[in-house]
Amino acid sequence: MSLVFDGVGGRLGREAFELIGKGGRQVVFGQAAGEWFHPAEEELAAREVTSHDGIGHLLSRPGGMAELRAQALEAVAAGRLTPAVQSFPLRDAAAAHAALESRNTIGKVVLTT
Repeated sequence: MSLVFDGVGGRLGREAFELIGKGGRQVVFGQAAGEWFHPAEEELAAREVTSHDGIGHLLSRPGGMAELRAQALEAVAAGRLTPAVQSFPLRDAAAAHAALESRNTIGKVVLTT
């Protein structure tokens, strides 16, 4: 069975979906390309592929994501979780933008003064 985690969407989401074999699964959790990719139900059925909306699943939890957010903040405060942050001086904003466009960043990108 094949599995695709799609955090990009758009054309690349479509291309990733095309790689899924019969009986495989797609998990959609983002749209870095600027648009979601969701195959039509008929296309999923014809290929016997299931698609799971990872973000919708989290948002549909009772209370939404408030409990998960509280747990994450507790873990940060206790030192069990360290957010990934990459900083650039404001004067290097163009370099920060280029790094984002080329997907050479991890976590959040922050401009500092």
